[in-house]
Amino acid sequence: MAHRRSEFILATKAGHVAQGYSGEHWTAKTARESIERSLVRMKTDYVAILQLHVVEITFPPPDEVVQAALDAKQAGETRFLGYGQENEHAISAIKTGLYDTLQTTFNIVDQRARYGLFALAKEKGVGIILKRPIANALWGRLGLPSDYYNKTDGVGNELAERTKAMAALGPIPGAPDDPIELALGFALSHRAVATAIVGTRNPAHMRANVDIVNEKLPLAQGVVEEPHQRYDRIGRSWPSLDFRRAREWEAAQTGFHQ
Repeated sequence: MAHRRSEFILATKAGHVAQGYSGEHWTAKTARESIERSLVRMKTDYVAILQLHVVEITFPPPDEVVQAALDAKQAGETRFLGYGQENEHAISAIKTGLYDTLQTTFNIVDQRARYGLFALAKEKGVGIILKRPIANALWGRLGLPSDYYNKTDGVGNELAERTKAMAALGPIPGAPDDPIELALGFALSHRAVATAIVGTRNPAHMRANVDIVNEKLPLAQGVVEEPHQRYDRIGRSWPSLDFRRAREWEAAQTGFHQ
C-alpha cells in the first residue's frame, strides 16, 4: 500500500526486541533500528505514531530510548509519539508532556482508566488508543471451552473471575444480545477514547466490527452506566491485569517477587 500512503494512518512500536532481532531490550540502538526497520518494511519515510509500549516493565523507558523517539519525531520519521502503559504509570507518562497518544487497557471488566486517567488525558490533549476493548470476547461467553480462560498464570483466570462476578448481578437492562456489540459499544462510548484496537485474524469479524460501529452504536446511556456501577461495586479493588503481568515479568527477570 506504499503508493496509497496518504490513505492510511500507520502506527508502530519501538524499544523492545521482537521477531528475531538480536539486540537488547530498551536501548537507544534497539529503538533506532526498530524505527528504521519499520520504515523499510512498510516502504514509507514516516509513520503517524511511534509508540513506546512498555507493558513488560514497571518503570519508564531509559532516557536514551525516549531521546531516540524524540529524534525520530524531529527528523519527521513520525508525526506523533505514543506511550503504552496502565494506570499509575500511564498517568506519569501523560504528566511528562512528551506523548501525544496513550495505548492502554479498558473494557467492561477492566475499567480502572476511568479513575483519573481518562480525565487527565483529555485535559492534556492526549489521544487514547484502547487495547483489549472487548475483553478478549469474554463477556457473554463464560462456560465456553478456551485455553485462554483456563490459564494458570492468573491473568486469564482473573479476567474470567471478574467477569463472572459482574455477570452474576444479572442481565444488563437494554443491552444488545450480541456481546461483542455490547463490549465494543461500551468501550467506545467514553469521550476520552479516540480509537480502539480489536485484534482479529478473521476478515469477516473485522467487517462485522466495522458494521457495529457504523450501524448500531452508540449504546443507550443506561446500558453504559450499569457496567460502571457494577465495576465500582465489585471490580475497583482488583489489580490491573497488565500491571500484574508486568510485576510477574519483572519478578521473573530479577528473581524478586513483591
